[in-house]
Amino acid sequence: AAFRRDPLQWWNAFWLRYCHFEPNNFHANPGHRAIAELAQMFTSNVRIVTQNVDTLHHSAGTSTNIIEAHGRIGLYKCCPPEDSDSDSDDDDDDDRPVHLGHRRKDNQRQSSCPYQWERALTVEQLEPIKVRGDLLGLASGQQDETHISQNPTEPTKSQCCESDQRKGEEFNAMGQPLRQVTAPPLCPICRTPALPLALLFDEGYHSHSHYAFRDMEEWLSKADVVVFVGTSFAVWLTNVALEHCKAQNLRVYNFNTQDTLPPSPNLDVENVLGPAEETLPALVKEVKKLM
Repeated sequence: AAFRRDPLQWWNAFWLRYCHFEPNNFHANPGHRAIAELAQMFTSNVRIVTQNVDTLHHSAGTSTNIIEAHGRIGLYKCCPPEDSDSDSDDDDDDDRPVHLGHRRKDNQRQSSCPYQWERALTVEQLEPIKVRGDLLGLASGQQDETHISQNPTEPTKSQCCESDQRKGEEFNAMGQPLRQVTAPPLCPICRTPALPLALLFDEGYHSHSHYAFRDMEEWLSKADVVVFVGTSFAVWLTNVALEHCKAQNLRVYNFNTQDTLPPSPNLDVENVLGPAEETLPALVKEVKKLM
């Protein structure tokens, strides 16, 4: 609702100030690489669902059997005509074992623009051209040459700028130079203001195909073991997954630094405490000993 009232204000006062970050300024750690290695060792058994939007699993080498359930930074979508939450409404197949998205709304969804829910936009596709440069923090002379590297080891133009921070430069909540747009980004097809492809509080998992809620439901319903890594169990996805584990008496492993799950008659859980960049590589070593 706030976005529809004033897209430019939403971008500048909310998203770019509190949520936006440059993913190429971050790097995968040994925990990401350990998950990628496990996925490569057991391609037919391991499925990865991440709430992170930073693409670090991909840069660590995970390329298949992964769902970015909350979207991906650097991708965009058209703003739908109305909010798509209400996951709790009566739904088709309400008795399915895992219920993450609204199948009836997903089945009835219609749009004249493929970027509203079916496909994703990259920054190179956004209009007007100047907004692309605004989002990348480029000088005006560079804005007709905007490019986002698909290789995480290749520096972007914004990274190639002088590293010395200008005196008085303003930073966002992520500690990075604050970006501001002069106009809201627009879809090149329908000219509708564009949103980041990131699950917002007033959206459901059925609101875009990138979230792949049907695949998530299927993966969880067929799981024999569920491993949580670094979650506070404070969002819908992890709550649904945990309740499914209890209902099906699935073995649960919780890799965490502080948020533990107490074992109970209906929760078979082992808590592994410590930084994921240490505990997950140790897991890989133990798995290799058993092979």
